Amino acid sequence: MIIITLFWYSRGISKGENGFIRLFPPHMIDGRKEMDLTYNSFYLAGATAKHLYLANATYPKSIWITDHALLDTQRINLHIADSGKIAWKAVRVVVDSPNIFCLEPITPAILKGDLADFTFYRLATNNFNFSLSVPLSVSTFVNLVYDGAKDETKLVKVPADARIGDARSYMIEKQKEGLFSTDGMIRFDRLSNRLVYIYYYRNQFICLDSNLNFRYQSRTIDTISQAKINVVRIASENKIVLAAPPLLVNNLSCIDQDILYINSPRLANNENEKGFASYSVIDMYSLKDGSYKYSFNIPDYKGQKLRNFSVINHRIVAFQGHFMLTYKLNR
Repeated sequence: MIIITLFWYSRGISKGENGFIRLFPPHMIDGRKEMDLTYNSFYLAGATAKHLYLANATYPKSIWITDHALLDTQRINLHIADSGKIAWKAVRVVVDSPNIFCLEPITPAILKGDLADFTFYRLATNNFNFSLSVPLSVSTFVNLVYDGAKDETKLVKVPADARIGDARSYMIEKQKEGLFSTDGMIRFDRLSNRLVYIYYYRNQFICLDSNLNFRYQSRTIDTISQAKINVVRIASENKIVLAAPPLLVNNLSCIDQDILYINSPRLANNENEKGFASYSVIDMYSLKDGSYKYSFNIPDYKGQKLRNFSVINHRIVAFQGHFMLTYKLNR
């Protein structure tokens, strides 16, 4: 009964009047194209001026390449020139042309290849642990690391050949505890050389430079500044777990052309619940100072809501169920 009560309470918070409004300029997206991917486990690994690179969480040893018109598609198998252990089911593939990376947090392992032959070699990361990793260059990464002994989470800049004592770091501000309250997403913008950390459960994001120097902290238009989470400590297993589903404030995100895009599941005061159930809303923020600009909607497609998205040179790539859709963004 307690769990049911907490669920309906969080549902009410998410769908009631939440103390903020959104600005919706007309005709923000058009020119939809779609592709049926058959499976709902695809995600965008990266893009170039001519191609989109798709990876599949269920089949991580292959990559699919299509053009921006979604007309020409080919599948390529990845070749691993390393016999070491790797947990393939945990691999996330990232394309940063001309390089391609396999990031695996369980072993942990980081493998690097290139788009010329798709052959991968393990980098000497000296077993840096991470839950998330983002490549800054061919041999430098920013990892999200949780220290259970200190109950704190930090971003760590890791050169591939560095020792742990040489790594730069930035401490993520915790609220009550240092694991779930700090949980979030890392996004890197190569154009401005800025790194953004977006919290899942509070209306905040942090902007850093590529050396993890603080630039600014900003708030989203939502009003939830304290993470609404309930954790339980299990002393016998020396771990903490969530006692109930947390209230999600920021769901998905990406960066393009000095704009931070955040998908929020939270209803604004000037939206109605019935309409809100038929689309996913994207809020736009200036990467220069974190200020809110405006919002737009991505409509559900064949009953499928947005599960992932990217914006590439003013073009939206959206994954909804087993469909991939692209839209032109008029901004």
